Amino acid sequence: MLNIAFGANIAIGLLFFFAILIFHGLRIVKPELARDEDIFFTTLGFLFCSIIVVHGWRLDPILFFSQVIIIFLIIVTGWENIRLRGQVKKAEVYLQTLENLNIINDYICEVKDLSDDEPYDDEPYPTGEEPYGDREK
Repeated sequence: MLNIAFGANIAIGLLFFFAILIFHGLRIVKPELARDEDIFFTTLGFLFCSIIVVHGWRLDPILFFSQVIIIFLIIVTGWENIRLRGQVKKAEVYLQTLENLNIINDYICEVKDLSDDEPYDDEPYPTGEEPYGDREK
């Protein structure tokens, strides 16, 4: 027998269920941002949602509040994770474009050529003349 009381536990369980459903739908909408371990986390999320919905009525207010805080922290962390995955993907595409244009390779060759220069002489100007003409010392 299941005793499901319609209260705040149903609301927070459904909120987390839809957040996990969106996270799982990421595999369909943007597969380049999805990773293999996301299936494991979505499975745990769905299991957690069902536990909160079915057994949330047993929690006293302090324990329920701690579950609410944990759920919101998980949602915010997941959102940040997906956002950072998108930024990493954009950076990878940008670096791939630069490599295709050989800009990076040309720059590396220039830096290597500059690092092989001889050290500076004691004289600041090779002609021996000062840049501002004759100055009194």
